[in-house]
Amino acid sequence: LEAWAGMASAAVRDPFVEWAIACDSVANVYFAQKNFELAERLYKAALEVKETVYGKTHLSLANSYDSLGGLALARNDFFTAESHLKDAYEMSSKILGKTNPTVYGRLDKLAKCLILAGKRSEAEKLYLSAQNIWPEPSKSGDDIRACYSLGNLYCEDKNYSAAEPLLKKAMIAAEEHYGECSESLAPYIQRYAYVLYYLGRKPESDELNARAKGITSGDFIVENPKSTL
Repeated sequence: LEAWAGMASAAVRDPFVEWAIACDSVANVYFAQKNFELAERLYKAALEVKETVYGKTHLSLANSYDSLGGLALARNDFFTAESHLKDAYEMSSKILGKTNPTVYGRLDKLAKCLILAGKRSEAEKLYLSAQNIWPEPSKSGDDIRACYSLGNLYCEDKNYSAAEPLLKKAMIAAEEHYGECSESLAPYIQRYAYVLYYLGRKPESDELNARAKGITSGDFIVENPKSTL
């Protein structure tokens, strides 16, 4: 497959793309089985075919870099993972635009890799760059997750004063996005309550934790329900 890809003529390029897709699919199976060596060989074979058919800049290549980055993360090879995930993010951003949900997903994945590698300041820069991507609330909720992730990073660093406004903003936006009775809202409330506790605002923290518990248990009551008309 690798040898033929280098000599592929235009007439046979579509079949090569099908082979690349097949390689990726089988690699995903091996990855799930933790057979990382075979998964890597297949991901790389697919990548080489895609480069032959599409050139060096195509979303299909970005998908391969993302797969290889995830594989390296599973191996705790953070240096290789960072390289592949950075390629996946930058290529996807140029092709799809920064507001695309796939692009934010890859930014987030790269940032989490940097955190695991001990490069927290670089992860912070990535999350900071994401704060003003969306001119209005995104349908995917990525703007909320970006705000939450940065706040959570500060929270983990015990920088509670920096985390508080971000987590408050994320909680309010999540309530608008998911609804005030949604279980998806509960983690945002709990994290904000956690920060308030360490800022010495225990009564507010207790009230929020009680609200989150009510949501997850199904006992939360909306005092002033919004009109559904």
